[in-house]
Amino acid sequence: MASIFTDDEKKQFKEVWKLFDKDGTGTVANKDVGTMIRAAGENLTEGEVMDHVADTGGSVDFNSFLEMMAKQSAASKDSEEEIVECFKVFDQEGKGYIAVSELKHIMTSLGEKLDDDEVTEMVSEATIEDGKVKYAELVKILMAG
Repeated sequence: MASIFTDDEKKQFKEVWKLFDKDGTGTVANKDVGTMIRAAGENLTEGEVMDHVADTGGSVDFNSFLEMMAKQSAASKDSEEEIVECFKVFDQEGKGYIAVSELKHIMTSLGEKLDDDEVTEMVSEATIEDGKVKYAELVKILMAG
């Protein structure tokens, strides 16, 4: 499963690993796994961390860490695709854009509501053309945040 990563990604993960395997035993305590995964670039909840470490016996080795990263990366990709599909519902012309005004309405009134400042900050990170933003770009901003 871990072979889905490029050599550069594996190198980055190894560097993160070394920061957490301070004593060089080849294992990292479960209590540090969430922070380690976040340091490697994945955002996850404490519940997701608990799911990852449930059967590890108190600590994880590097291969287990790579497997966790692969699972988390796949889950993030699935989430990204789901968010794009949600935006497509509001893109009646199918052009990949959504009006900023409509986006603000959606984000402040549907689902997990954001406040105006949060939406303004999100939109400020995106490229706006003719009062519209590409929702694929917005999804990347959301996933990075």
